[in-house]
Amino acid sequence: MDIHSLFTGFKINAILTALVELVLGIFLILNPTASQFALCSLVGCGILIYGVFSIITYIRNHEGYWDHARLIAGICAVIVALIFFANPGFLFGFVGTIIGFFIIVSAFGEIRRAMTLNAFGFDQWWVALISGIVFICFGISLVFFPGFYGNLLMRVIGVFLVLEAVSDLLTVHRITVFAKNGRQNIVIRY
Repeated sequence: MDIHSLFTGFKINAILTALVELVLGIFLILNPTASQFALCSLVGCGILIYGVFSIITYIRNHEGYWDHARLIAGICAVIVALIFFANPGFLFGFVGTIIGFFIIVSAFGEIRRAMTLNAFGFDQWWVALISGIVFICFGISLVFFPGFYGNLLMRVIGVFLVLEAVSDLLTVHRITVFAKNGRQNIVIRY
């Protein structure tokens, strides 16, 4: 394979990848809620396929105790998938709530450490106290408003995808300019 065809393949691949990243990033930025629903639907489809496959495998040949566990896991997977389809925002709300509770518990530990530091006479104990209070507020807001943070997360991912796409397109442009200037003695290692 000569370097020109290799470079052309790389260029086309990089441009197509960058365009997909750009479109997906813009979609995530402009429609974070729709992106969450799409993601939950994809996760639901994957869980549903696993559940149906487990049930079919059990029906075809069930031998022993572990096959009964496969049937139960398959039925549970189908139920969870149906919950995802009925309420696509469930995944983000559920995960956000659990993360919020973990943050709250961790923040109470931080406040306890601040009180311990104060008891031992450390001057900067109040920094840990303020940090704990801020994280308790953040955890409570995450428990009660997980959709907000889900939208924010989708937008942040979208921004990173757009930046990645722009970086890829700039790289392709730089390599194209480099190749056009006659510096084609590039060593390619496989």
